Amino acid sequence: MAKKAKKKDNGDEKKGGKGKFIAIIFVALLVILGGTGAGLYFMGYLDSLLGIEDPMEEEAMDEEAPQLGTPVYYDLPEFIADLQTGDCRAPFVKLSLTIQVDQADQQIVIDRQPKIIDRFQQHLRSKIRQELSGKEGAEVLRTELTLILDATIKPAKVQNVLFRSIVVQ
Repeated sequence: MAKKAKKKDNGDEKKGGKGKFIAIIFVALLVILGGTGAGLYFMGYLDSLLGIEDPMEEEAMDEEAPQLGTPVYYDLPEFIADLQTGDCRAPFVKLSLTIQVDQADQQIVIDRQPKIIDRFQQHLRSKIRQELSGKEGAEVLRTELTLILDATIKPAKVQNVLFRSIVVQ
């Protein structure tokens, strides 16, 4: 009799083992699918399926592009500025610019041209030769000159600064 009881216990253990195994697989699949779904949701991949719209896109659609007006190109006279150095013989920069402004703002640029050139000269004299070399140096200079122009011709805005020539010696 004792042997029969042991055989019954072994059968129950096998049944319980299969049930536990199925439960573990079910829970693992549930965790994997839930995690994947949550990841897709939070990353925004399911937004189009769920009908969720991006508020940033709505704001971008509502905002209209700023009206730049009729662009006019104005040539500033060529100027030369000594660069900062500790040597007796100072390097210099020779610069020719064309600026793009709205046609309505062209007269402001013409009226303030001496002030613009003076501020450009002051700015360039604080530069060293290495700051103006290469493509990166030219782009940084363009940005700085645009900021100087905007401050000088306020309330008008400059649309672009174009280099006709830059010579650094």
